Amino acid sequence: MTTTEPGPAQPLPPVKKYTFHADTAAIRKCAQAYHDLADTKNTLTNYINKWLTVDASDGVIFVLLRNVINDAHNDTAKNAQTLERLVDDSADELDGVAKMYDETDASRAAAFDRTNCSPNPGNV
Repeated sequence: MTTTEPGPAQPLPPVKKYTFHADTAAIRKCAQAYHDLADTKNTLTNYINKWLTVDASDGVIFVLLRNVINDAHNDTAKNAQTLERLVDDSADELDGVAKMYDETDASRAAAFDRTNCSPNPGNV
């Protein structure tokens, strides 16, 4: 039985350098879409009020369910308000990100991205 001797060590392939470019126009477009979505709250609130509101005039059968439906209405309306706030806050944050990239010089942004986005932070 013969054994094969290992050959000379091969050099490792170079580490891939990552580049990053923030398209601030695209970030702002996404932020605007989020603001628009948050502004549709009235549509959602109108839907909730139309389909999750029961009063005595709706009939005897609904009297038994009125408390359950009204609780569902209140919970859903509260969740809609929370969702609106979260989406609007996300849009504000995206606006801030776009502004930060616009105001940060290229070399400083590159150093920041290498530190925070690199798959190998030691490879700066």
